[in-house]
Amino acid sequence: MASTNTTPSLFDMKVKSQPLIDIRTLSKNARQALVEGRKINIIVSDKTVEEVPLRLLLAVSSRAQHEFKQDRSFTELKIRNGVDAKSVKNICSWLFSVTVEAKRKCYAMPPTKDMATDIKLCRAAEQLGMRPYSNRVMKDYWKYFSSELPEYDELSLVVRLALSDQDALLNKVAANLHNRVVEGEMPDRDHFLKYVAERPKLARAMERLQNEEAEQEPRLTNRSSKPKRK
Repeated sequence: MASTNTTPSLFDMKVKSQPLIDIRTLSKNARQALVEGRKINIIVSDKTVEEVPLRLLLAVSSRAQHEFKQDRSFTELKIRNGVDAKSVKNICSWLFSVTVEAKRKCYAMPPTKDMATDIKLCRAAEQLGMRPYSNRVMKDYWKYFSSELPEYDELSLVVRLALSDQDALLNKVAANLHNRVVEGEMPDRDHFLKYVAERPKLARAMERLQNEEAEQEPRLTNRSSKPKRK
């Protein structure tokens, strides 16, 4: 969608902050109406990767809504370093396909079944403030990393793509692994602990879980030691 119109106009003065809406539930005409007006530059690593209509962003992005409330004339949405630019562009392409090129039925953002590609896409959606649109993509990975023992290459992928030790998927993996260590279900425990120690983000996530358990134990002990009322 090539354009350089990022200057507010009288038309854009009518744009108001609005609740997020699921554009997949809108009619074809309603979706197409969202592309009218000025566009916002989507910035990744100091480069514009795409231009998206303001009205469309306000409909789908909590980040855009926040920026709009701070400054109604904002012209760019900066995505934090570490987010895959191609994934951001793919999400924008999906937005255009269901608005500009709108067909009667709006399809969901599809998973690729390639773990790295899908996780990058979900990271990008989160940073765009569009996490609900990537839920279908993340669903199976969330279930897998919550309950199964991942291979080391899969674990390394999650750690590498996590933007910080607060990453939701990383913490879900850490909780799964921590429980296995505590229950004695981790194969080659010494090798695993060495692996964790060499990966600071994962190590911090697991250390946090250990600290939380340590804080909870005295409370549970105190509760159980209180005399029962007669």
